[in-house]
Formats: sequence, structure tokens, C-alpha cells
Amino acid sequence: MNVDSLIPLLGGAYCTYLGFRGVPAGAVKPVEWEQWYARWGRFMKIGGPLLVLMGAAQLFSRLAGRELSDDSRIALEEYSDLRTVHSILVQDALCPTAAA
Repeated sequence: MNVDSLIPLLGGAYCTYLGFRGVPAGAVKPVEWEQWYARWGRFMKIGGPLLVLMGAAQLFSRLAGRELSDDSRIALEEYSDLRTVHSILVQDALCPTAAA
């Protein structure tokens, strides 16, 4: 299905959650958590929403691409029919005796 686009979407949501301190520091290792946040917090605040946007764009483009493929197939068939009609009309115009 669309697992390839859900992975960055959900991963970005989790990174955003961590970046905005959704997870409390806890009582066991608050110093290590603060060091981790000092190092990676800013990256998570910026990278998380970007991943969410990329995943959402990928998901919507795949969903829209699925619908457009049927429309484009129909349009291509109509175009090929028009080309056939056009070539017959041109052939009739250039060689009226050959068509008869």
C-alpha cells in the first residue's frame, strides 16, 4: 500500500514530539536527557515537521497519481483516436481518389 510514505510521516511526527519535549525528562537520567536535547533538540524541531511534510506530500501524490493514471489513460486513448481521424482526413484531402 502506501507504507513508503507513512514511514516518514510517522517518523517525522515522532521527531517533532521529541523536539518539542513531548517526552518528560524522567527521574532516572534527567542529565543525559538534557544533554541529548541540547544536542538534538533543534534538529528534531526542524527536521520533524519537514519529514511530516515530505511524507504527506508523498502520500497525497501517490493517491492523486492513482486517480490520474486512469484519467491519463482515457485521455491518451482519446488522443490516439483523434490522431487516427486526423490522419484519415489529411489522407482524404491529399489523395481524394485513393480514399474512394
